[in-house]
Amino acid sequence: MPEPLLDDFLHVALKAKTFGRNHYLLQRVDSTNQFAKKLASGGAEEGTLVYAEQQTKGRGRWGRQWESHPGKGLQFSLVLRPKHRPSTGSLLTLLGAVSVATVLQSMFRVRFHLQWPNDVVFGKKKVAGVLTETLRNRSGFSYAVLGIGLNVNQREESFSIQIRERAASLAMVIGKEVDRFRLLAEILLQLESDYRAVQRSGYRSILDRWVTHSNLLEKKIVLKVNDGIERGWVRGFHSNGDLILCSEEGGSKRFSDGHVLEVQHAACD
Repeated sequence: MPEPLLDDFLHVALKAKTFGRNHYLLQRVDSTNQFAKKLASGGAEEGTLVYAEQQTKGRGRWGRQWESHPGKGLQFSLVLRPKHRPSTGSLLTLLGAVSVATVLQSMFRVRFHLQWPNDVVFGKKKVAGVLTETLRNRSGFSYAVLGIGLNVNQREESFSIQIRERAASLAMVIGKEVDRFRLLAEILLQLESDYRAVQRSGYRSILDRWVTHSNLLEKKIVLKVNDGIERGWVRGFHSNGDLILCSEEGGSKRFSDGHVLEVQHAACD
């Protein structure tokens, strides 16, 4: 287990009503998402938090590894059982990214952007990522696990050479170290607030907020998808979270997943 300070801090400083009240604080785990999925399958309550100082097999989308550095970052997952069940986890992923960006901008007065579908970036460097996994059984949707990784107090040399040019931490952005646990408490509070709002009224407000944080709207992008490369201008987002592109060939296309390889600055005609 990590130092008792985190457990004590969560009990005293956590403002969220359910998110994080039940929690598992781990020093080392293969993946917080994997651990949370096992808990969810066993009936863990909504809002159950799994936090780890280090993940040995942390991953992002498309199986990419997420580097964790003990004492430097935040790696955690939440068990969710939404009433309005999204057709995929993409809307929950967008919600998670919007909530994190909202907190970072409020706490540090620095402009962070969202890069579809799951990254919080500063300039061209990734600061945080979100991964949602859902389980379906014979009766349909069962639960979702929302995982978040956030680079907080790493220095440039903390990152491996392979990702150093595309990763940054909050400390690198603002020039000083950040109280990780206070940041965690604020993110849990914002996540709970945003989640409760979409349970009441749907995801439209999250999609609108995504657009205000995004650095993609009306930009020409190169998008890597499973079956190749797509090029076009970002028109916006479908109600289910899909990215809508104005294709180079004409007409619009929708994508539920992909990786933005390049952002250009040409306007859509």
